[in-house]
Amino acid sequence: PIKALLNQKYSEFRKIFDDVGIETGDVKINPTGQCVVMTTEVLRNKLLLNDIEVLKDVKCVIFDEVHYIKDPSRGNVWETCISMLNVQQVMLSATIRGPELFAQWIQEVQPSRDLHLIEVTQRKVPLDYYWYTDNSLMHIMDNERNFDTNAYLGVLKTRLEEKNDLRKLNENVLLLKQKDLFPATFFVMSKKNCEHYATKVTIPLIESEQSSNAVNEFNFLLQRDQELERQSLQVELLRKLVAKGIGMHHAGLNPLLKEIIEILYAKGYLRVLFATGTFTVGLNMPIRTVVLTGLDVYSELHQRIVPFGSDEFIQMCGRAGRRGLDKRGYVVVCLLRNSEKP
Repeated sequence: PIKALLNQKYSEFRKIFDDVGIETGDVKINPTGQCVVMTTEVLRNKLLLNDIEVLKDVKCVIFDEVHYIKDPSRGNVWETCISMLNVQQVMLSATIRGPELFAQWIQEVQPSRDLHLIEVTQRKVPLDYYWYTDNSLMHIMDNERNFDTNAYLGVLKTRLEEKNDLRKLNENVLLLKQKDLFPATFFVMSKKNCEHYATKVTIPLIESEQSSNAVNEFNFLLQRDQELERQSLQVELLRKLVAKGIGMHHAGLNPLLKEIIEILYAKGYLRVLFATGTFTVGLNMPIRTVVLTGLDVYSELHQRIVPFGSDEFIQMCGRAGRRGLDKRGYVVVCLLRNSEKP
């Protein structure tokens, strides 16, 4: 559903298969390959244009992150593709709500096809949920969703800290460092605050040699667009952050810079990443800990701030815990902006 995920899959598949293509609104490489990754919009356009030449030999279509079907502005694209395709379809999602109802709808629009609903109820890497308060982490829920009511009532009783957001942020980052909970992704539901918090971390996160290596890699990857440095103030800002082991990722960043941050994070150069909700979509990143700096988000549909839906919450938390690397993943709620405790 998003270009960052397409780029990652394209790179991964090219290491495995010989004949791979990619097709988005602005990139088209080997579109007749045996395995092609594309946005759902591109597939929809091919179906509506009846592009027989491209689709005649297709044996299977895989919809990753199929819960995008509930997106108010883009969901109809998924509906159209699922309804029109006459080949085997595989749909993947970690967070789709009411999978039985979704399966029932598919059966209605494709009545002649066999359908198998395969549910997985346990994560490969179990998660533990904590609340950051008084410079400590209070355990409030385990992977089986056993919620510690007494611990949470204790959280509610603690007085609202007088300290400001930035001091609280730095204390939280230091605590994660001391407890060896890096790499950590801080989800911030605003591009402005994402940048604000990223630039205000004062805790040293990496040694000088690591810093030098990170900047060298950043500069090397930047060579793909020689003009970008002269045109964008974002380059120098990100270079300074990368030198401290910090990254930033939001929709307002130049696409190449977003890709560079993804590569640096995946390679382990960054210890902390500040990201908006766009980073929640299936990117395979080395995240041990997810930190939620708030529990609400602006809704285009409702034109106001609303609490996360359960699927949004699960999607964000689900980034934590690296398969094959971590025995457990960690989710920390650290409310900034003096948010009310829910």
